[in-house]
Amino acid sequence: MLGGTLPIPLYALRAPRMGFGPFTTTLVFAVYALGTVLALMAFASLSDRMGRRPLLAAAALATATSTALFLLADDVGTLLAARFLCWIRTGVFTATATAAMGDLAGAERTRRVSTVSTAANMGGVGLGTVAGGLFA
Repeated sequence: MLGGTLPIPLYALRAPRMGFGPFTTTLVFAVYALGTVLALMAFASLSDRMGRRPLLAAAALATATSTALFLLADDVGTLLAARFLCWIRTGVFTATATAAMGDLAGAERTRRVSTVSTAANMGGVGLGTVAGGLFA
């Protein structure tokens, strides 16, 4: 989750170099939000059929690719491609990692898993923005 919000403060620095304004910034955010919801709907039950590890491995690969694209982005198309991969991995990690934690903790600890998962997700979102701001 940290990786999904890390580049957000950098948009203000990149916008003039890439030639985009507020509308494109809004589009980038909208693509991420819509994509995350779609990924959650599409991949949430997939880990039940395919297994947790393969999906988590695919999400890790999407994370690495998304990060590389963010670092190399010099146009809006590359930035949107990076966000596209970012929303896929966010949806997969959110659903699959929570399910994996539930598997490991057992049915009697579902409340704890839910609390830890929420704290990790929201903590990552907040820390990513703060860390991105410090980098900026």
